[in-house]
Amino acid sequence: MGIATLGLSVKEQAKLFVTINKTQKGVPASLYLDLMNLLEGNIEDLDGEGVTAERRAGKIALRLRETDKSSLSERIITTGEAGLGISLK
Repeated sequence: MGIATLGLSVKEQAKLFVTINKTQKGVPASLYLDLMNLLEGNIEDLDGEGVTAERRAGKIALRLRETDKSSLSERIITTGEAGLGISLK
């Protein structure tokens, strides 16, 4: 998550930058993909211009998970889920 500050000295800005980037932890890929859907909208056309391979793969995986006839139905794990399966994390 980004933050904005006003009126900090260069030293305070540097301290804040070091603190944030020294303790930063990554987020699961599936959370990133969920947030991209919020920012850029849901993918309607997988072949559409500007759709990254990463977002395309995530959408395909979710469709395979949600399709009853799919051999991967209920086997693809998303953010916050535990268990055996293929992870989008």
